[in-house]
Amino acid sequence: MAYDMEIVQSLDSSMSYVKESFRISGTAPLEEFDVCVWHAAAELEYALFLFSLKIQDENVTKGWKPNRSRRKDDAATLLKAAQESLSRSQESVCAEEWLKAYRDAFAARHLLLWVQKDLAKKRRGSFKK
Repeated sequence: MAYDMEIVQSLDSSMSYVKESFRISGTAPLEEFDVCVWHAAAELEYALFLFSLKIQDENVTKGWKPNRSRRKDDAATLLKAAQESLSRSQESVCAEEWLKAYRDAFAARHLLLWVQKDLAKKRRGSFKK
């Protein structure tokens, strides 16, 4: 119960950054988009930390693997998938299905990390030119 509200707030904050990323994609500079994605991922990291404190089973995530086939998707597709996973996590929290919420937040975090890697490749490519 102690971490419930903080988890909700962190997931909500992450979702708002994901939505902001969609809003500014294509219109704002790449750096601004990158910052929004970074904030979304940071909020998810905090939520995952809180989930680990709430569930208190260090082995629970050992079998969880991200869907590596998605890794080749473009940033917009990955961001949409992250938004869907984050939404499922929020719904699970409302239903007090904490383990399911944790798993969906874990998946969303991996998707956002792949978006960040894609953005880093684009930045490196622009520096080489």
